Amino acid sequence: MSRRFIPPAIAAFGEGPEAEQARALARAREDGFAEGRVRGQAEGHAAGLVEGIERARAEAAVEIQALQRRCAETAAPGAVLAALQKVLRTQADDLAALEAASAAAVDAALACLFPVLLQSGAGAEVAAITRTALAERTPATLKLRAHPATLAATATELAAQTAAGHLILNPDANLPEGAAEISWTGGGLAFDPHELLLRVRATLRPPEDTPT
Repeated sequence: MSRRFIPPAIAAFGEGPEAEQARALARAREDGFAEGRVRGQAEGHAAGLVEGIERARAEAAVEIQALQRRCAETAAPGAVLAALQKVLRTQADDLAALEAASAAAVDAALACLFPVLLQSGAGAEVAAITRTALAERTPATLKLRAHPATLAATATELAAQTAAGHLILNPDANLPEGAAEISWTGGGLAFDPHELLLRVRATLRPPEDTPT
């Protein structure tokens, strides 16, 4: 699938609020197109899988009906039973293949969509985790270490706690964007969305493909 090239607004090449707004609109348009493309692919996979299941069921039903007629007409029930078992095995294999294809489609959708979701939602997630930690340990002072971009995304939501001295922000460019470490006297916790994505994708793999 392709789309007509849409050049960015001329204002995007300048400086100042209008230029920044134009660049933000261009980024939003690109992110929206990427998300729509991934969502369309996932929906197409899902529709194809449903159609395949229905077709397999219909074909199996026809074969089973034919075997049932043969069972009523023949004096060799052993042969009919063997044929029926073969149909059932084939149906089970088709279902396993469809399940594997479905898991692969979801895995591919996650891999494409996750960076977009991380860019838009990581700051809110880190802020929510930090507020929970602060509420559970008041009046202790907590330290939040994260990438500067992640801290910038949480600045508004955590401004009151920072101003009150309950939270100290420690920018660390070595941490990946979206990850965060919250520490206090005697303990701490870490949030790593990339590790979470790996765990989710691992659950989608067949057992024999999962690394030990």
